[in-house]
Order: sequence, then structure tokens, then C-alpha cells
Amino acid sequence: MSLSAIKEIYLSGDAYSIGYCHGISEGQNIRSFLADNFAQINLLRYQPLTKSEILNTVHKHRLIIEEDVPLLAQELLGLADGAKISYEEAILLQIRREIVGQPGMAVSECSLIAKLEHPDSIIAQTVDLNGRMTDLGSIFRINSTLGTPEILMFSFSGLLGYLGMNSSGLGIGINFVSSDGWKVGISPYLIVRHLLQLQSLEECLQELFRIRRSSSRSFTICDGSHLAIVEMTPNELKMIKKSKILRTNHYLHEEFVSLDKMNIFSRNASKLRLKRLRELVEAENWKLCSEKIFEIFSDHSLYPIGLCAHSEGNIRKEDTVAAVVLDLNNKKLSIRKGHPCSNPTHEFYL
Repeated sequence: MSLSAIKEIYLSGDAYSIGYCHGISEGQNIRSFLADNFAQINLLRYQPLTKSEILNTVHKHRLIIEEDVPLLAQELLGLADGAKISYEEAILLQIRREIVGQPGMAVSECSLIAKLEHPDSIIAQTVDLNGRMTDLGSIFRINSTLGTPEILMFSFSGLLGYLGMNSSGLGIGINFVSSDGWKVGISPYLIVRHLLQLQSLEECLQELFRIRRSSSRSFTICDGSHLAIVEMTPNELKMIKKSKILRTNHYLHEEFVSLDKMNIFSRNASKLRLKRLRELVEAENWKLCSEKIFEIFSDHSLYPIGLCAHSEGNIRKEDTVAAVVLDLNNKKLSIRKGHPCSNPTHEFYL
């Protein structure tokens, strides 16, 4: 399979069966990734950890995962069995960002556009990550027998959630933001997957208040009637409701701006990317089809850190591993895997 091709993985059944199918399908990739310096954790951290230190952290998270999102714990058991890895290793894959480092270290530089305005209802973003992640990205189609909506999402081998949409018209995008207070809890990627089983922004907010969160993030959530940014520290959350949203990786809510712990260089880069994103979107008067969005996400004005980020072979630098457009009205996911400036578009429908 070429780098720009993208695999579609079908998962169905109860929670354990969904995880088991995921593990069977992606087992080789998962085992290879885990063997690469503990899922690249010790390549990205400034201070490497021993296996016992990593497993001690995993055990602490495990207890809260089993209490707060028990169905996802069952899915992780299935993932472990299917991929022929330990349950602890399956959990490690969900919390590796928390283990890699606290705020102020390497930052994911995703850029996002969202719009709720007839006839358009979209969430679109780049997925910018450090590490070697591009070839691990896939489309996951999930049909649960537990009565929840069908899910169509982009994620990585062994990771239960990242960004996506469901058959009820709910879509979720994700951006890194940095605050103090990171702690043992449920990782943002597991939270996204949990929320994609719901149907409305209101339901998502209820769960976000209930779940013990591990780290800071910003979710952009649209349910077809409401569009909002939900900015979070591990202990607080604030919502900004708008019909048009542009965001990068610094806090936007006035009550959170003073809590931003991103290093000054990354924060300045985030502000520059937001300014460039606004220029490009407003030049189109917000008339944005998928291909126009991919063109915007291919911008190199700030190279190498621009909307289309190029790591130039440095594993610690962010690289655009995908660009995704969720068309919630038409229940279509469009994606360019790898750098959007040089790869073709693939489309998937619910």
C-alpha cells in the first residue's frame, strides 16, 4: 500500500468484539509500534522512562478507565487479545501523549475550520503530530450491537479514537492546548471515541463534566443544530458557541488565556497559523468545498511549520500526517493521508 493510500477497517459487534477485530486487523502494526522504544515514547521524551515506570503509570490510568468508560475498557481487552499484546500495552497506546510529556514540550500543531450554516455543516482539520505516525493512520467504520450510532473516524493502529463523525450527525475535531494540572484520568482520544457514541452537544457536555480527564485539549463539536469549541484543562471546561470557527493550538476563551502553558515559540507559531488560516478562509468568503479546504491546508506560507507542516525528517518536529473534512450534512468523510499538498483525496460515506 502506498503512503497516500488509506485503509478502511470495519469493526462490529459488542465492545470486546470491536476491539478484537481491531487487534486482529492491525496486530502487526501495533506490535511493531510498541517495539519502537515503547510506542516511540522514549524517542520523543527528553528523559527516557524504564518499562516499570511506564507500567506504573498505565496501572493508575487503568483503574479510572475501567470505572469511567467501562465499555472502552472491554474494547481494550479485545484489542489486546486480537493483537496478541498485553492489556497494559493496549492502555499504553491510549495514554502515550500523556506519558510523552507534560505541557511545554512537543506540541501537535493541528489547524481547524468549522462551519454550521445552511447548507454547510463541516468540521475540517489537519492532523499534525511528531513521531512516525503517517503510515499508522486508517479509517475506522464501527457498528456496535449496543444500539449506538455508526461511527466513521480517522485514527491510528491501536488507538480507539481520534476524530470523526457518526450516523446521528455528530462530528468532533480535536486540537492540542496546553495547561497545568495534567493527571491520571481518561485521555482525550478515548473521550472522543466515547462521545462519538452520543447524539448531541448537550449529551457530550454532560459526559465531559462527568469523566475524569487526564490532560488539556480543545474539542470542536457539531450536532447539526449547534457548533461549539469546548476548551478544557483537566479540571475545568469552557464553551464558545459560534456558527463559524477557526482555531489552532492556543486557548481562545478569555477565562483560559491566562492559563495557557504552551511555550512561547509554539504559541507564536499557533497565532501565526490562525492568522494565515483566517486570511485564506475569508478570501473564499467561507464558501468551502472539500477540495478548497484541502487547498487551504496545503499552504506553505510559514514553511516548515505552516498549515501543511513538514518535519523534514526530524522525529521531534510536527508533521502533517493527514487532513480530514467531515461533511456532516452529507455524512461524508474526505481525507488526504500524509501531506495534503501532495496526496490525493479519498472519500468515505456513512
